[in-house]
Amino acid sequence: MSIGVAIIGSGIFAREEHLPAVQATKGFTLKAIYSRSLGSAQNLASRTSGVDLYSEDSGAGKGYSDLLAREDIQAVIIALPILVQPQFIRKALSAGKHVLSEKPIAKDLATAQELVQWYRTNVDTGKVFWGVAENYRYYKQYLYAAEQIQKLGRVKNFRVNLHTMVKTDFKYYLTEWRKVPDYQGGFLLDGGIHIVAGLRLLLGSNDPVTALSAHSNLMQEHLPPVDTVDAVMKTKSGATGIFSASYGSDFKDFGYEFSCEGGVVTVTFDGVTVKGERKDVPYEGKAVGPEVADFAASIAKGGPLDKRQSPEEALADLEILEKMLQSGEKDGEKMQLSLQRNFSSQSIWNLWYLINLDHTIILGICQHAWRFHKSGAPARARDGLGALPETANQGFSGSSPKNPRSLSEPLARMLHSLLGRPNLSANFDIEFDPVTTTSTPSQRDPVAPPK
Repeated sequence: MSIGVAIIGSGIFAREEHLPAVQATKGFTLKAIYSRSLGSAQNLASRTSGVDLYSEDSGAGKGYSDLLAREDIQAVIIALPILVQPQFIRKALSAGKHVLSEKPIAKDLATAQELVQWYRTNVDTGKVFWGVAENYRYYKQYLYAAEQIQKLGRVKNFRVNLHTMVKTDFKYYLTEWRKVPDYQGGFLLDGGIHIVAGLRLLLGSNDPVTALSAHSNLMQEHLPPVDTVDAVMKTKSGATGIFSASYGSDFKDFGYEFSCEGGVVTVTFDGVTVKGERKDVPYEGKAVGPEVADFAASIAKGGPLDKRQSPEEALADLEILEKMLQSGEKDGEKMQLSLQRNFSSQSIWNLWYLINLDHTIILGICQHAWRFHKSGAPARARDGLGALPETANQGFSGSSPKNPRSLSEPLARMLHSLLGRPNLSANFDIEFDPVTTTSTPSQRDPVAPPK
């Protein structure tokens, strides 16, 4: 069954990429278009037919909330100015619509993290999906190059270069909200986030950037607040590299270069070179088509979304970009990165939830840990928490608004995910009672392996 979808925003990228991608996706049927003005919505709709238009100046019954109230629309693709996009994402998710929103995830990390936390707290993430679009993760050249880099062994050194000149007649510069950006980085945030995503993809999730130091500069007065950043970086394995990006430069170049134990891999506009040999990887456009098709297919099968579209990937991209800008503001101060680890989205959410648990539950965890230690069980279960000792017949106290009778399974799964104990959820089974302060150990074999 086809999925009803609406395009939210009618700018350049919606016109050139999103609309053709939706039209080419068999699993999607375009039902509506929303824009801030009816004129811009009509302009986008002129390239299609049979689509309902919504805008803030179309009168009663034709606003964004009215579009979200339609039961025949299950998903929205949002491409709006950076500052307003989060509120549109939140409204759509609250209405139960699947969302694919354009990069960057938000104007800064604080806003982005708050939005992700809100989503994990208030939305049934198993039924309503939110992805952040980053088409660089779908480029075949990049995927091929990333595979070759992994085959050639550890990365020893790398360099990333993007230098170009955004002139005052450039189509994206002519967008009003880009001329006077009320967000960090200007074009470095709007366009440079792609280059960061490409670097992260090519490095691979097992060797992320962990620290950086940068200097920034404004080369062209029409590109505030800064248009150039030059950074030195270090990865988890100790590889060092340079990231140099400018949208106000007289230079014109673009490329990624990776020196690996087994040879050099280069990615440029012209293609991919591996150990000096040019590889023919055909360019198939900006890869928005496969990105949108992937989103539709994930919805159709009931999720989850591809990891490449996860909000956590977008957070990691934004962290690198923001840390470079912050380091530049502080004359090259060294910045440590904390969001680059290869966590699953659920693990990150579990960590946040555990940190924010009610203090009575935290106290219960501490009390049980002490009793467990005193019981001598750690000596018998050397791989972490291990099995629950039969003598520990008093456990946690506390309650949850959503599930006052039992918090055992959520806590067990959180600890299992965070600490990497494969037998934890099978053995760490405590029933919570909001009235009494006692709890009962599991009747299962405390050392039985998980199923």
